[in-house]
Amino acid sequence: MQTQLYICGIIQAQNCLETASYNLIQGQSLSSLCFSYAIEPILKQLKKKYRISCYADDIIIENGQSSEKEVMDFATSLFSKYGFTINEKKYFSMANDWQRNHL
Repeated sequence: MQTQLYICGIIQAQNCLETASYNLIQGQSLSSLCFSYAIEPILKQLKKKYRISCYADDIIIENGQSSEKEVMDFATSLFSKYGFTINEKKYFSMANDWQRNHL
């Protein structure tokens, strides 16, 4: 079985921050700093271990031979370092023998 973690809403959250016109050092928006200092490092760590795909505001992590629990534990530990949590209420199984999770 193939596990896919489906991360949604990150870009949407960034756009909300940009709309609020938060400007920080050197004119960078808060969302740009959030991506540079939190999301990008997480993605780099995930890429070292899993194949990932990004579409608009979605990030899909494919587990290969790893168990779902292993993938979830690894992703949870990475995201929790930056204050993100997995929304367990949005977890669901998909057709074609794969699963995904909103983070």
